[in-house]
Amino acid sequence: MLDAAVAEEPQRTTIATLADYYRTGDLKLFDRYNILWVKDTVSNVDFVNGFIEDYGDPLGMTGAYESIVNFKNNEASHRTEIISGNAQWFEDHSPVDPRFRKEEVKGVSAKVITAAILAGDAYPATPIGINLPNANWIRAAHGSKSVTLENITGAYDKAAHGNGYNEEFVIDQETSDLMDKYLFITDNLHTDLHECLAQANFCPVSTRVHSRLTALHLKRHAPTCLPSIISAIPSSLNSVCSTIPTPTRLNTTNTSSTDS
Repeated sequence: MLDAAVAEEPQRTTIATLADYYRTGDLKLFDRYNILWVKDTVSNVDFVNGFIEDYGDPLGMTGAYESIVNFKNNEASHRTEIISGNAQWFEDHSPVDPRFRKEEVKGVSAKVITAAILAGDAYPATPIGINLPNANWIRAAHGSKSVTLENITGAYDKAAHGNGYNEEFVIDQETSDLMDKYLFITDNLHTDLHECLAQANFCPVSTRVHSRLTALHLKRHAPTCLPSIISAIPSSLNSVCSTIPTPTRLNTTNTSSTDS
């Protein structure tokens, strides 16, 4: 049974409400818990707990239990906080028909976390990014929280080194070196953009298209396009890009590529 006694406000009330939901099964209490949870953006230690995702149900009706306890990575969260703080800029510059852009983006918060405990549907196959709650009416009225699980993405990145993939499939050493330098941060930016802008924004068409196009372009063409991206974005976002050294342009004299 959950015990909120060790928590401080506002998390104490949040945990107590979740415990009341488990005791009673009253879905209105789960809604209230989600609203309290999404409003708490100050707790350094946070969690996900409940019958959350329905990926395993073909009818999309039954949520599987999952639990994640995490703590905030303050240094890395500077990146996501700047992105979420400029969500309106991304929305205004979304490459879609203006009819599908939101005039006002609200309730978007994002951080980078270290997952300490994973259980239920979140283990052993873990998410690398989360955006909750799923209830659209709560998201519209109160917003959502987005997280990137950087210790998980970091583990995936380290596991990928030395597995023979680069030696077999990367065209040359220069490209392999560029991947070693930039792939981890661009993968994390991809997750940041997807969770913070595509998932967090209630208008699914505009931000989902824009963030995925932006992330895909960044991943594929980071060595050649980062300088132009940096010059185009708001000044507050430059501090994010300043953490990425400006790469040299690839020599494409004898190569060609086709994007699909």
